[in-house]
Amino acid sequence: MNVNQQPIILLIWPSFAQLSELVETGLRQYAGAKVRTIHFDRAPYAFCQYSSVRQRIENLFLKHWYKRNLKKIQPIQKILQELKDSQCHFDLIIVNRADMLDSHCLEQLKNHATHIIAHHWDSMRMCPLSDEHKKIFDRIYSFDKDDCTRHNFSFLPNFFVPTETVPSQGTGTYCIMGLDSARVKLLEQIASQLEAIGQTYQFLGFGDFPSPYITRLNSTRPYPQVLKDIESSFAILDLKRGKWSGLSFRCFEALGMHKKLITDNTSIESYNFFNPNNIWVLKDGIPITRDFFETPYQPVPENIKNQYSLKTWAHELTSIIHQS
Repeated sequence: MNVNQQPIILLIWPSFAQLSELVETGLRQYAGAKVRTIHFDRAPYAFCQYSSVRQRIENLFLKHWYKRNLKKIQPIQKILQELKDSQCHFDLIIVNRADMLDSHCLEQLKNHATHIIAHHWDSMRMCPLSDEHKKIFDRIYSFDKDDCTRHNFSFLPNFFVPTETVPSQGTGTYCIMGLDSARVKLLEQIASQLEAIGQTYQFLGFGDFPSPYITRLNSTRPYPQVLKDIESSFAILDLKRGKWSGLSFRCFEALGMHKKLITDNTSIESYNFFNPNNIWVLKDGIPITRDFFETPYQPVPENIKNQYSLKTWAHELTSIIHQS
């Protein structure tokens, strides 16, 4: 690609919580790209329901005997058809959740691009990529340092979106997350600790795990609304899922919006923005103290903070275009 040309990028991305809209904005604004997005989990790509009893029976047969699933096959077929109809060659195709697509689909995507990369913001334990998948990509990015070391991926942490938030404004501790039994147990323990030191909280969760400490949500919360919720809080609570070491978006939202953070992810202590005044790392037998809430937030130097901005993230994700 000529350095003066505007790169053309195709995103293959889930629509979850409107995060893809932020990615599009970042690639347009900071990488100067033309961006086209296919949400493989949204109509017309997502398989919503069986059109007939016959189709339901057909899918049961395919899953049992051929280990194939119409709910995955149909979205892939529609993606490939749109790719064919577009008659476009992309400078870069970026695939998030590549584990949801088969190798044939990925090979076809690769044939329509100068470069194809994968982006992983879940751990390989939760969303594994086969060796066959891995060899298709020119580069694979992950937010998890352990996965990068284990699988020779390129490290790319999550990002924050610039806001005008004033440091430490707001009240209470906020969290929003998918629920499981382990998380619910820990949330209840933390809620009790916060109540004991006179702190308010708002815990929102998805999943059928009723608890008097948690407000259950029936649908995903749009990301712009999550940012508004965070803006009105004093601190954010982050609990990692399973054994991953990568930092979730909550950690970078806290950094970008000058909020205190409570997390059980001990790997955060190795990051250059870590400050125990701003970040409470949960450890067995050590309750959260009142002092953590009574001391003011200490702003992180801009040169460090900007390493985790959407701008820096977008530049790195598209760097392969300019290296060829």
